[in-house]
This record gives sequence, C-alpha cells and structure tokens, in this order.
Amino acid sequence: MEDQRKREHSAAVASGQIPSNLIQQPHDTVSKLLGRTAQTNQFRLEALTADFFEPLEAMLARSKTCLLPADDNNNPSSLDCVALGYLSLALVPDLAFPWLRDAIRAKAPLLAAYTERMRSRCFGDAPVEARHAFQPTVPAALPWRAPERISVAAVGTTLLGTLADNTPFLREVRQNRRLKQAVEADSEFSSVEKQVLSSYADSSNKDMLLSIATAVAGTAALVGYMVHVGLLSFSTGGVEEEEQFEEDAGVLQIDPGSASDFLGAF
Repeated sequence: MEDQRKREHSAAVASGQIPSNLIQQPHDTVSKLLGRTAQTNQFRLEALTADFFEPLEAMLARSKTCLLPADDNNNPSSLDCVALGYLSLALVPDLAFPWLRDAIRAKAPLLAAYTERMRSRCFGDAPVEARHAFQPTVPAALPWRAPERISVAAVGTTLLGTLADNTPFLREVRQNRRLKQAVEADSEFSSVEKQVLSSYADSSNKDMLLSIATAVAGTAALVGYMVHVGLLSFSTGGVEEEEQFEEDAGVLQIDPGSASDFLGAF
C-alpha cells in the first residue's frame, strides 16, 4: 500500500502535475521509527528514551525507593504499580528489537534496579510467564446482578432521594442514617467503634434539631416583636369590605323628598 502510494506520487511528480515547491517530504512517524533498527534511528531513539527516563529518574532520586511515597501499610502507590507494568514489559520479554531494554540498562540503571526490586516484591522471585495469567487457581464469580426494572415508583423514589440529598437539613439526616446502617452491617468494626460512630450520628442529629428549633424560635420572636411595636398588623378582609360598602351606600343615597320638591317647582 505504501509502495503503491509512493509510485503514484513519483509518477505525478514526473509528469509535472505537482509543482516542485509544493512537494512535501513524508515525515517519519513513531511506527516507522519503532519498525527500524536502533542503528538507523539511533539519535532519535536516544532523545525519545531520554524524555521517558529523566522524569522517572528524578522521582526515584527524591524518594529513593519508589516513585511516590508508600502508604502507612508500606504498600506501593498506584503510580508505582502502573510504572512497574510498563517497565516490566520493556525489560523482561525477549523482543526482536530490544533497543528499549538496552537503553534502560545503559542510561537508567537506577530505573532498571527499581524495576527488578519491585518485580521481586510484587511477583516474587519465580519467573512470571504470560500463560500464568490464564490459569487462575481459585475461580470466583464477579459480583454482577440483573438490573432493576424501570417503573414510575422507582423513578419517583430516585427523584425524591435526590431532592432530599440536596436539601440541607434532610441531607444531614440521611447521611447520619446511612452511617448507622453501614456501621451495623459491617462486622469489621469492633463494639467500641460501633458505639462511637452511633453516638456521633445521634449527636449530629440532635445538634441539627437544636439548630432548627433555635432558628424557628428566633423567627417567631422577631415576628412577635414586629407585631407588638406596630410594624406588622393583621386584619380580616371581610370587615374592611363591609365597612367600605356601608360608606359607599351612605354617599350614594338620594333623598326622595328633595326630588318631589324639585319637580313641583315646574
């Protein structure tokens, strides 16, 4: 495919269809570089491996043993696990062009020693082969379950739960309830830990209820004070309408005697 494209390109150039100033030379891609021998692209591969090794070497120089500090149980970080996988693929398998393995051992001996040390720590001293990944000793079923059927009740429950989780006071109540349920369901907690967590959830609920009562009492006191000083007044609308109607009736009332006297004048 590539040879055919080159022949068509050469034929087009020879026939003068493409001007010489518009002819672009094909650029080398990563696939082409990896497909050639190390001697052909020695300088470019050296720059590529240097960009890969230098950051890892700098991280190892800071922490001495791992790329990132281990946790309290001396377990390696997730970055160390990912780096161990890729570096093991570069160092262990026998490849047709082992230029990456040679570059690691020659330019980054600290990184190569780190890989060997982590391989011995995580996988042991026994050789690890690809066939070991397809021979699990203890088969186990994945925790899969059939999805629940969608119904109006399920959708309504989900919406109400989402609304409650976004409401300030209800959110705290639901969180404390979930905490108590998780503590009661988990058998890894000791009796003292369960008692402490349950007491914390109960005290949190009491504090929240006390805050609500304080806010309600303060609001009621403020409204009562405003009513007492006259800033707020409450009156029924029926009495006002009745009084207004009586006033309007008194204004529009006509004296019949005055009308007869007016007509008798004619």
